[in-house]
Amino acid sequence: MAGWRCTKGVLTNRCTGQVRTVVHVAAWRARLGLSIFSPGKPALAGELCVSPRPPHPFMLRFLRRKPGDCSRAVAYLKPQVPEDAPGPVVEMTGEGEPIIHEAAPDLLGVYLVEEGSQFRYVQRRDLTRERVSEVELHAFGLANLDTLAAERLEIRAIGPIFAVLLDGNFEASLLLSEQFWSKTAPSCVAGPYAATVPARDVLAFGPLADPEALAGLTAVVERVWPGGDHLLTRSLYKQAPTGWAKLSPPAG
Repeated sequence: MAGWRCTKGVLTNRCTGQVRTVVHVAAWRARLGLSIFSPGKPALAGELCVSPRPPHPFMLRFLRRKPGDCSRAVAYLKPQVPEDAPGPVVEMTGEGEPIIHEAAPDLLGVYLVEEGSQFRYVQRRDLTRERVSEVELHAFGLANLDTLAAERLEIRAIGPIFAVLLDGNFEASLLLSEQFWSKTAPSCVAGPYAATVPARDVLAFGPLADPEALAGLTAVVERVWPGGDHLLTRSLYKQAPTGWAKLSPPAG
C-alpha cells in the first residue's frame, strides 16, 4: 500500500494522516470469543484485514501485547476424580490454581501450554500476569485446538462408527470443539451424535439413533479399558441442548 506506514498494527498515510487498523483475523476472533472460522469462509493462517476506522484503544492494547502463554493454550480434557478416590489429594489454590471448568459429566476442561517436550496447566497467575479473562482463555484454547485439527486431523470409518486421529494428546479434547461437531462430523455422517472418549488419544463417534454404532462405541471402550494410557471415562455420551450428557445403557 503505497504512501502508508505500518507501525504496531496501525497504518498511517504519510500524506493525509489518515489512520487505518490492521487486524490479524484469527487472533482477533479468538480474542473476542468468536470462532476462528467464519460462516462460509475460514480465516487463513496469517490472514489480515484493514479496518476503515481509527484503532480503538482496547484493540491497540491487544495488538501491541506480546504473545503469552494464554494465547498459546490448547483446551484439554481431564477426568473428574471422585472425592472418595483413594490416594493423596493435592489441592492448589490462589495464583497456583489451574483454570478448570466442567466439560461434561465426569470430565473437566483445562488448558495446556507446550513447554519443550512437556505440557503445563494454565494457572490463575497466568491470567493475572497477562490480563486475560477465563472467557478469553477459553476462546484461545478452542481456537488453538481447531487450528491443530485443521493441520493434522484424520477420520477413519470403522463399520458404523468413526475414529478420530490427531496427535496422540488431544483427540478426546475435540469433544469440546463446536467447530468439529458442527462442520467436520456432519461431513462423515448426520447427527445427532453419540461419542466416547475412553482415553486422551481416543475419540470415536457415530449416529445416536443407530444401535450398531452404539455397540461399536461400547466395543471401543472395552478395548481401551483397563490397560489404556491416560484413561478418562468408560461412559458413552450423547449430544444434548446444553452440551454432552451421559448415554444410559440399553435395558437388559
